[in-house]
Amino acid sequence: MNKVNVSLTAVTAIASFFVGSHFGNIKTTTRTTSKNNKQAQLFESDEEDHDSEEDSDMESVDDFMNNKSNEYCSFNDEVRLAICIRKDLKMTKGKTIAQSCHATLACFRSLNNSINGPKLLEKWLSKGQAKITLQIESEEHLQELWFKAKELGVMACPIRDAGRTQVEPGTVTVIGIGPAPKSVLDQITGGLKLY
Repeated sequence: MNKVNVSLTAVTAIASFFVGSHFGNIKTTTRTTSKNNKQAQLFESDEEDHDSEEDSDMESVDDFMNNKSNEYCSFNDEVRLAICIRKDLKMTKGKTIAQSCHATLACFRSLNNSINGPKLLEKWLSKGQAKITLQIESEEHLQELWFKAKELGVMACPIRDAGRTQVEPGTVTVIGIGPAPKSVLDQITGGLKLY
């Protein structure tokens, strides 16, 4: 294992431990998007207003994800979090680690806020908080993973950078997918190479 993998694994493990130990009951406001408007809303701000038709679509997606989270708790395989990092941005090690930590925290907070998510998180936290870092080629590739995760009812959190250092404001740098059972996660990320 090279130094970058060790650094990424260590930092995300520390962030996950900190979150699990100190903020296990964090509740945040998040939203999922309707199937008809997924691509347009993937990178939009959470502060935008929605009309009632979109809200009802979002509720049905939330229900689907909550039911899947509950179902996934019964799986016997390892629960993992995948952090998929864009190679095309050529981020430094430090930037990559910071973005990976953002993805870990975003997935934790979002899943913790869902109805059945805390059960899945408890399983993940109690078994060592397994994480895997994977490489992706582009923003389009990241979007494909996001769509697939949503189809399977798996939490997926793209991270958009503020643009203060190495990338343009609003650049989507990484996506956290999960935590989810390994067998389900492999349907989304199975063909990706380790970062």
